[in-house]
Amino acid sequence: MDSDRIIVYINWDGFASYYYDCASARGLVPTIDNLRAQGAFFSNAWCGIPSITNPMQTAISSGAYAGKTGNVKIHYDKELGMVVDQKRENKAENLVDAFYRQGIPVASVHHFTFEENGTYAGDAHRPYVFLPYANYIQRFDELYRILAGKKVHTGENLMKVEGLPRFVAMYIDDLDTIGHNNGKLAPIATNEEQRVEHVLWRLNQMDTVLGVFIEQLKALGIYDRLTFFLITDHGMTPFSFSNDTRTAYHDLLHGLTQLGYTYEVLKGGMVPASGTDIVLCTAGLSLVLSFTKPATATQIAELQTMLSKKPYVGRVMNSSEIQATGSADFCDLYISPKPPYIFKEQGPAVGATHDSLDETSHRIFSLMWGSGIKKGVTIDKRIANIDFASTMAKLLEVNPPGSTGLNQRRTSVETKNQLVGTGRPKSLGQLRRDKKVKSIVRNYDLYLMLIPVVLFYVLFKYVPMYGIQIAFRDYNPGLGFFKSTWVGWEHFERFFSSFRFTRMIVNTVMINVYQIIFQFPIPIIFAIIVNEVRRKHFKAFILNTTYIPHFLSTVVIVALISTVTNPEYGVINQLIEYFGGEPIRFLEESSWFKPVYVGSGIWQNMGWSSLIYLGALAGIDPVLYEAAQVDGASKMQQIFKITIPCIMPTVMIMLILKIGGIMDLGVDKVLLMQNDLNIYSSDVIPVYVYMTGVREGNYSFAAAIDLFNNIINFLMLLGANRISRKLSGSSLW
Repeated sequence: MDSDRIIVYINWDGFASYYYDCASARGLVPTIDNLRAQGAFFSNAWCGIPSITNPMQTAISSGAYAGKTGNVKIHYDKELGMVVDQKRENKAENLVDAFYRQGIPVASVHHFTFEENGTYAGDAHRPYVFLPYANYIQRFDELYRILAGKKVHTGENLMKVEGLPRFVAMYIDDLDTIGHNNGKLAPIATNEEQRVEHVLWRLNQMDTVLGVFIEQLKALGIYDRLTFFLITDHGMTPFSFSNDTRTAYHDLLHGLTQLGYTYEVLKGGMVPASGTDIVLCTAGLSLVLSFTKPATATQIAELQTMLSKKPYVGRVMNSSEIQATGSADFCDLYISPKPPYIFKEQGPAVGATHDSLDETSHRIFSLMWGSGIKKGVTIDKRIANIDFASTMAKLLEVNPPGSTGLNQRRTSVETKNQLVGTGRPKSLGQLRRDKKVKSIVRNYDLYLMLIPVVLFYVLFKYVPMYGIQIAFRDYNPGLGFFKSTWVGWEHFERFFSSFRFTRMIVNTVMINVYQIIFQFPIPIIFAIIVNEVRRKHFKAFILNTTYIPHFLSTVVIVALISTVTNPEYGVINQLIEYFGGEPIRFLEESSWFKPVYVGSGIWQNMGWSSLIYLGALAGIDPVLYEAAQVDGASKMQQIFKITIPCIMPTVMIMLILKIGGIMDLGVDKVLLMQNDLNIYSSDVIPVYVYMTGVREGNYSFAAAIDLFNNIINFLMLLGANRISRKLSGSSLW
């Protein structure tokens, strides 16, 4: 019996097998080489699909690939009809949950897979140890402190762990970070040889720290109880972006078009257009291809054959082939480039990543040593990185994750309830571990900033709703709400029977309809035009010039309108007379009120209203335009086939909001432009409410009219939202 055995699981992210081969050949990893002689080395270890950090870390932690964990990183979800970019999702039970359920004390040092998923910050019984920006030396130090029974950093405090964990995991991502050649932990390499040298430099340092760590454990007198696993999630495949790789990528996309397919390259959260046949997405190197509608086996096979013949394609796998080491729901085809190609529109000249089917990404370093492990053994048989979970369980003499039939990993609260029972109020410790509570604490500054906004709406929007009842009373401020006489529908009947009722309804609606027809599209068109301007300073000048009118006061705006439309000296009438026409009294003729009101609104708000559309345009993937250019699309075709469809969700949301305000108009501008000569066109409901309620003090009658107005707006909002959801898929809810 080895009831006191302790498993120390160390994960070095991105530890490719060829890294170790190079380092060992040059004597750069003497500690690991020595440990290999004391344990079992796996020379033929492989990871699964996709070979990406989150999917593979969850796979190792649960002893199951994506078919059970449900994590494949980025993919097109056919049920949701959108591209989903997953983070740490895991549907399966993980190691720490399974072990703790069976009475094994656990701990984690920076192993994010177990953060709030079995180990918790501030929990002395199963702590998640974390130091912001901690390097590999600090993480090894925290791991040593756990095993030495010293205080560790957890939950922003120093805390001593209760007892000695029998399973402790540690995660270090230095090799992965440097391997990507992103300049974060090492200078950016200018060629592949230099990139590998940078990785080996850090590997040598980590090997040295590992040796010191082992000597420290031996000094504690517990080394003989320890079993070590030094494993990884994936390797690293080099690439070199160039005109040749871009051309190859364009050729691949063109091949889809030649077969008659319409495709889109989308990112997480994006939804394909209704006529799209194929959705493509990528985590950086390979392409994940999914049909938006069910495809036949013949279609998929034909496409797989065509793509496999491309000289720059390394391997293409279909869903059936992927299922063995991944999930059949991942995609229809997984297209991996042949090194050094990369299936992206742009990238660094020298780089590396691992969402590949190439051996450099899939063959990984794996080593075990310590208590219960045979010494000096090299295992050449092919093994998978998920196999280590069951090995750890066997060494601890417990069942591996999922052995009880739990397909769904429990949340922290569910796990705790099963262990301590339900029906009791949560303790302070449970609340501190609750995900929602931790999210609030972690983002407390954002919640503090939100408080004034919430208070504003509560005090000035929701609390005043109590006063809606005055629309059904003959309200007298001296008597208050309850003592004022209840008159029921009297005010509504008075409004509906008024000779001005029809005129005000028509004027209010028509002005808003004119705004939707003429004013609403202008900022969209303007944003598209400005987006095509390439001269930075000229573009800034245009934007600043068109923004300024929005910040002018309404009084100034109306004064300008009055000046430029003056029948005697106004600029507009001067031009009319110059071309032989008769002056027009724009503000004195009812027929001209609506055009002047809407036209001035276009000038005042065009630039400001275009901001949201410029933001939407900035989010369009340039790859879409590049692919369209390869297919020979003109600029207008790109606008109608790419630009407009991509910003259409934003357009529809803004249109819904506009329709939802069909009975609203700014009181100030209409009131300032209104006179006895144009009253038949300028008589609108908002101004009538203002005149009745504020000037005449008839609060109940004004409240009734405004309540009617808001009910119409609300019904229009509901209708517009429902129609938009059915026609375009975009809606407010």
